[in-house]
Amino acid sequence: MESDPAIVVENLFDFGFMAYLALNWLHPPFNNVKCRQAMLHIVNQDEMMRPTFGSQKWYHPTGSYFTPARRWRTTPTPTGSGAGPTSRVPKQLLAEGGYDGRPVVLLQATTQLYMMNGATVLAQEMRSAGMNVDLQPMDWANVVARRASQSPPDQGGWNIFLTGVDGFSRCNPFMLAQMATNGTKAWFGWPSDERNEQLRAQWLVAKTLEESKAIARQIQENAWNVVPHMVVGPVLHPLGVAQERQGLDARARAHSVLGPSKRPDRRAHGCDTGRCAQRNESAWATVMDG
Repeated sequence: MESDPAIVVENLFDFGFMAYLALNWLHPPFNNVKCRQAMLHIVNQDEMMRPTFGSQKWYHPTGSYFTPARRWRTTPTPTGSGAGPTSRVPKQLLAEGGYDGRPVVLLQATTQLYMMNGATVLAQEMRSAGMNVDLQPMDWANVVARRASQSPPDQGGWNIFLTGVDGFSRCNPFMLAQMATNGTKAWFGWPSDERNEQLRAQWLVAKTLEESKAIARQIQENAWNVVPHMVVGPVLHPLGVAQERQGLDARARAHSVLGPSKRPDRRAHGCDTGRCAQRNESAWATVMDG
């Protein structure tokens, strides 16, 4: 569309969405923290996102578990991560985690392009690290049904799948459902980590922005250690807008394309007012920048 002079491709939604990998904590290999840590070295965010989104104008590799809000910039990465799937680091971690070569069931949603492409790349990266990947293609509706199963992977369960969530939902540690680590009460993957839950509770009652930011850093650092799930990266929502609509303001253009429920008015979500604005806009745009 960018090559069509009659169309302007632009982003109207600053929060975008975040792609991530759900890891099943109930069954091997990802019930072992070493195997989850190995994934920090195996996953290459850029290689997973580029086949679908093309340019880093629309996506951005990141080390942050939280949405970069309106500032799409690089955040710190876990210490020692990114060694690559063919290096000795992930293989050593897999060995320390007791990985025995059993099939790792990767659910691939073929009706969502970024999920299909990302899973294809991920499967190859995992195989390069010595993992036996069972890539199982299916439509998204079947992934949704399958992800609820807590059965062993070889009995209708799963080990890993790629999905995404709107960026607004990832603005802070409490809104982010995937950040809960309360075992079988948690989101699909069912991570369990008491320290993370304690930190999330502390964040909720923090009295100042600086205190919130300090707790958020601890949550992030702890997440890099326990790996509740894997961030693949934030993505913007490009829209193709006809030239004749350029006279409309951004809110009206979004309304005309997606309807009133999707207009880029953050006040409609309560995140430009009061305490929510202070935490979501300031804390999550800057907290992980070093």
